[in-house]
Amino acid sequence: MPANLKAIYQYGYAEHEYGHYLQEIFFGKSLYKDFIQYNSLQDTIINLGTDRHMYCWIETDANARAAYFFVNQFNKYDIHNDGLWPKIPKYYTIYP
Repeated sequence: MPANLKAIYQYGYAEHEYGHYLQEIFFGKSLYKDFIQYNSLQDTIINLGTDRHMYCWIETDANARAAYFFVNQFNKYDIHNDGLWPKIPKYYTIYP
């Protein structure tokens, strides 16, 4: 991660990725790997160069899980900015 990014973005990014870990725990490794990870990667490739990927339900779900986890565990979280870390999907992006 570039050192010149604002701290809020750096912490939010780490928390977002932790949200994906929470998804893996919730869905199980097999479903996470075969469905969630696959569709997230496909969505990233399809929407390369746009901001649509951040609104994919998989990404917004990871944001919501991270926000809930960090506020409940540590009484603080940096993934609060819905502009950078949306919690509700704008697009329904599931690809077979």
